[in-house]
Amino acid sequence: MSFLEPYRSYIKPVLLGALSALLFSSVLSGNLLALLLFLLAPFPLFISGLRDGIKPLTVSLMVGVSLMLLLSGAGAGIFYLFLLALPVYMLIVKALQVRQCQTFNPTNAHDQKGILLKNIVLEGERVTSLVLIHSLYGLLLVTGVFALFWKVVDPKLVTEFVTPLLEWWKLPVTEETVFAVSSTIPGHFTFFNLLIIFANGVVAHLILKSQGNSLIKTPDLKALSLPFWPWGVLLGASLVAIIMQKSLWNVYAFNVLLVLRMLFLLQGLSVAHTYVTTRQNGKRFLVPLYLFVFLVDWLGLLIAGLGVLEPWLKLRHRFANQKRGDR
Repeated sequence: MSFLEPYRSYIKPVLLGALSALLFSSVLSGNLLALLLFLLAPFPLFISGLRDGIKPLTVSLMVGVSLMLLLSGAGAGIFYLFLLALPVYMLIVKALQVRQCQTFNPTNAHDQKGILLKNIVLEGERVTSLVLIHSLYGLLLVTGVFALFWKVVDPKLVTEFVTPLLEWWKLPVTEETVFAVSSTIPGHFTFFNLLIIFANGVVAHLILKSQGNSLIKTPDLKALSLPFWPWGVLLGASLVAIIMQKSLWNVYAFNVLLVLRMLFLLQGLSVAHTYVTTRQNGKRFLVPLYLFVFLVDWLGLLIAGLGVLEPWLKLRHRFANQKRGDR
């Protein structure tokens, strides 16, 4: 027996963690191809966690953080930890915890009925808990990025970054427009970080599921049912943004609203998903729907608006009733 035999199970997690760190550090080179590789940095971590579980994922994360510290220094290691490792770990831990709640074998018909009803409730709780933990992470992240942005980042660097964007958008380069765009950088940065992690997790799960290797059941987005506190945060941030004009609180509130867009976008997608799947042959349109929502900005805003109004409009309930009435 080789002395490496006890450590053989760690080879894949180590390689996946190293790959994630290399993809993450590629953005430092500054070219477009490197940026595309950077967007795939969460993918190896999701593969490690969704296929093999928490312990292998922990090994991958430790390798990734350590490699970032060695290759790019303390700053890059900290960014990797908070932008990538932490949210991926929280999502996978939550997904696997809920899965364990459902591993129960009933012994009679009465128990069978009971576990069926329980699983219906748990499915809604499962997808909701995943979305909420991702969104809470986003709110904490935008707060930290906002504080760091206004205290550490050199305004001259911000101006140099924003000016080409304004010229590309054919907007006047003035002090007001530079401030208006630069003040939203923390919110946009956090939103796209949430979006990248979400997309990588979905793709990784679907690939593993097609091979029969995913440890979790596909979350049912139609079952997403948010509690009312996100609407309270939305209302509070909107009031602060309106009332406290020309203040730092106004800027912070607007950045919070940008991050909340991800939360209500997912709630809106649950409405759109329900509508499409209740139409005849509607499932074939699911992939185009998701692609257009994430690629067409105005459509994403429209879907997020549906998510905001869903508790009052109850569109999913109406679509489901229409389907039952058509039978």
